[in-house]
Amino acid sequence: LAVYIYIFIGAMVFVGMLSLLAYCYHQRRIARYLETDNMNNNMQRHSLIDSFLEAGESEWQCSVCYHENHPAKRECLLCGTPQIVLEQAAVGTPRYHFGDHDTPLDPLQAARQRSFHVRRLNEMQENMHLNQRQRGARRRNLWKREKGDDGQMRWVRIEDCKPRVSILTSANPPPPEEYLFDMHARTSFSSHTESTVETELMLTPSAAASARQLLRGSTRKTAKITKRTDTSETLMAQDSVGFVRNTDDLGLVSWVPADTIRMSEALIIDTEEFPRASSVIDFESVAALPFRHKVRWFLQELDKVAVPWEEGHLLLKIRRDAVLEESMHLLMLIPAADIRQRLRIEFIDEPGLDAGGLLREWVLLLCERLFDGSYGLFQSSHVENFGYWINTNSAQLKPDHLKCFEFIGRLIAKCLLEGQLLTVHFSLPLLKHILGVPISFSDLEFLDEDLCKNANWLRDHSDVDTLSLDFTVQSFDANGKALPPIELVPGGGGIAVTDANKDEYLVALLKYHMFDSVHEQVAALLKGIFDVLPRNLLAAFDYQELELLICGVPKIDVDDWKRHTDVKFADFDHPSKAEHKVIDWFWAIVAEFSQDQRARLLQFVTGTSRVPVEGFKGLLSNDGRVRRFGIQMVGRGIPPTGLYPKAHTCFNRIDVPLYTSKEEVATYLTLVINMEITGFTMQ
Repeated sequence: LAVYIYIFIGAMVFVGMLSLLAYCYHQRRIARYLETDNMNNNMQRHSLIDSFLEAGESEWQCSVCYHENHPAKRECLLCGTPQIVLEQAAVGTPRYHFGDHDTPLDPLQAARQRSFHVRRLNEMQENMHLNQRQRGARRRNLWKREKGDDGQMRWVRIEDCKPRVSILTSANPPPPEEYLFDMHARTSFSSHTESTVETELMLTPSAAASARQLLRGSTRKTAKITKRTDTSETLMAQDSVGFVRNTDDLGLVSWVPADTIRMSEALIIDTEEFPRASSVIDFESVAALPFRHKVRWFLQELDKVAVPWEEGHLLLKIRRDAVLEESMHLLMLIPAADIRQRLRIEFIDEPGLDAGGLLREWVLLLCERLFDGSYGLFQSSHVENFGYWINTNSAQLKPDHLKCFEFIGRLIAKCLLEGQLLTVHFSLPLLKHILGVPISFSDLEFLDEDLCKNANWLRDHSDVDTLSLDFTVQSFDANGKALPPIELVPGGGGIAVTDANKDEYLVALLKYHMFDSVHEQVAALLKGIFDVLPRNLLAAFDYQELELLICGVPKIDVDDWKRHTDVKFADFDHPSKAEHKVIDWFWAIVAEFSQDQRARLLQFVTGTSRVPVEGFKGLLSNDGRVRRFGIQMVGRGIPPTGLYPKAHTCFNRIDVPLYTSKEEVATYLTLVINMEITGFTMQ
């Protein structure tokens, strides 16, 4: 009997040891998984930027707008210009990193690179291939702040649109510390001026009527005139005065020539209002940084502005069917300083807990309401590159419209603080207003193309008195009913537009459309933004970069999506062949989707249809922490509901059942992206 007892005890010890070893092995697998997960997630966004480029990678520079693009991108993030792979490979891409292992270009390589950019841009200009998006992106470097002989900073127009520090000729980039304080070097850049051709053009009555309709006048007779034919890029480069909003010491806002404004080289931030923020910013040094480093600096500064969670946070409890009204009421009640606290959203009578997903949906719902044309605050610009501009009749449609615009400003600032993206795009002139960048005649193209064409026609032709224009514009109410003409200058109704004064007329026309008709709304919007954020933080960016920060990247890159997705299998690091097949089918179907379908899938899983400026590597969960896109493999449920993918928006994760065919994956993915994808459960 004793022998059996010893055998039994030995067997139990053996089984216990095996169980302990199995448990330890399992725990080690879990620990390895969690370690990998923590390497990719749970970091703050500004820590992520360090890993934006992998070892040995270098960015390529766009030939049109000079933006530095990630090597994985095949077209420019700002303007959509394709990368010229063969030519660029021949000359090499200049290294421009902060690391110790960068290989600088020698002078010959730099010259060849510069020559390539000039040649590429000239080819595009000669063939009129620059679309409106490209022209807008190229103009981002048209105005720069430069120090004059008196030591004061002024706005200066730079005709060749070069970046602040030309990367094309930077053979030996300085190290970070030196780079921050040596930003004033200027380099030559070959210019190309297309010769003009003189032609005769008979202005028919219908063409004159079109010009009159937009420029407020009438045609009396047919005029024979001489016209100079130019490309759009040549028109862009013609000298034009830039204007900015200026607030004087008494708080009065005016529209003044940009070169009359004096600015300080160092930007001062009120540390009483923003106690954690940097007190002084070397604007020129920061503005000259490559974009990805500017983003890192900006996120670090935002982290200083934001109130830590333990010091206070906001919980917004609202009803879904009154999301705009209640959100506006509550966020306008509290002091602007409190909006810098972290925000959580709770929809009344819904079980969802906000770990990031509810906040993203809240932003989506607000954008849908605020930018709906029927709400009356914004209208779409009549241009190729669509964006939203302020509705000049907003006061008629919304008596409290200024409060609404101030709320929108607070919403924009809050989204920047929380790392959330707006689902709309602003027109270029509105982005310029936010940054305080000069607005010039050429910017009419981005507000109303027909108005711009007719204004260009008026500028470039003689005998304009035959159009019977005066210094007024026709206005309409919200219902399209004509109102009395608005005088552009005092007594404008009695001043005829002639060849002698047409330049003054065009300046007044620009002022009306860009300032006079919307200045109250713009002031309220800016107040909302800069009550929450230091005004000078955004000044380091140009308007195209600001749009990326606010709205995210314009297209969804499947390769980037796949490269920065974490897949969790049923058996951790031992996936089955069936699971591998499903994952391959998933990505093949996503690649076949249209951009709209990809956006809907992304919204289904994450709560937003936009990708942050860092790409999929920068997707967030809550508190500004990174949470990459995740796929969790799960077993098959009972058809049909048991085969639907399930989304966990707070964690950017989708549960994908073990499908048996590619067609089955496509069927259920298509079904869920075409469903109503708002609302949350405890899952």
